[in-house]
Amino acid sequence: MLYFDDILTYLIIGIVALIIPGLLTIWNIYNCFSRQPKKEKLISTLTVLVGGILYVMLYELSFDTAGDWYEQVETVQYHYAISSDYEGILSIIILLGVMGYFTLLFKTADRLPPAVSIISISLVILLNVFQIACAVQLAKNIDGWELLLYVYHLNVLILSARVIYLTMTQQIEIFKNRTAEIEEHKGFKKFYEMMNNLSKYTIFVFVILFFIIAIIEMIFIIAGQGLDAP
Repeated sequence: MLYFDDILTYLIIGIVALIIPGLLTIWNIYNCFSRQPKKEKLISTLTVLVGGILYVMLYELSFDTAGDWYEQVETVQYHYAISSDYEGILSIIILLGVMGYFTLLFKTADRLPPAVSIISISLVILLNVFQIACAVQLAKNIDGWELLLYVYHLNVLILSARVIYLTMTQQIEIFKNRTAEIEEHKGFKKFYEMMNNLSKYTIFVFVILFFIIAIIEMIFIIAGQGLDAP
């Protein structure tokens, strides 16, 4: 027989574990595909920060970690997902990646120096390299409730693709006002036209080809600054 306290506990767990991540994910998907996204910066921020906290909580509840891969652990325990030797540097990468993401999210391309844009995109790429590698490593131990961890991994990838898309479209708008420079350099003009066409693709393409598009965008930003840009 369930008592009121039990029902309340299950209700809170359901809201925290299912409803909040579910609503944020649906809202993010809507914002990615909508021409008029709703409260995008707020929802993206909540997804990264609140989602990150829920991710850590679920991970800690799901996996009793007790040592590096070369150490003996009990049958019900797991080895660390990240080697203790590299935990510090990878934590810095995550922090810098999140900072790079928020820089691109809250600052438009015309308010960012090209070098800052390139560094921010690079950090977002590194963040996703890490988070995808982490998702792959967890795969063999994922079962049941642990599948919710992948909801966060998916959201990070979607939001990263979205911010790269926004940055690209903003960069295209900047170069639209520099027609004389584009016409003068035929090579860059072709590059500009390619990027302009690429910016019209759906966000789904940006998710699938995230790393390729992000690197191409970095090259585009560099090329647009002239021969001395590198």
